[in-house]
Amino acid sequence: VARTADGAELSVGDHGPGVPEAERERVFEPFYRHAGATPGAGAGLGLALVRSIARRHGGEARCLPRDGGGSRFVVTLGLSPGGRRAAGACESAGTPRQRR
Repeated sequence: VARTADGAELSVGDHGPGVPEAERERVFEPFYRHAGATPGAGAGLGLALVRSIARRHGGEARCLPRDGGGSRFVVTLGLSPGGRRAAGACESAGTPRQRR
């Protein structure tokens, strides 16, 4: 997790075979699984949900190549209009929200 000028960025990488460039948008489609996917390893909903949730919070999710092989999935979340945090956001990742 890193702070950016406009908000925050979460980046997760792997050392797998990577996602071919032609499929980097398709992996975010519900139920899409590329031809090399491990049989029985998911239904193809996880990345679709990640992108949907990010967009509902004014952000985005992307699939990029990872230096040295594999893929890197990046979720960006911006500050709300006016430079304030979104409602309910915590001051830091380690601070639990107070219950009301």
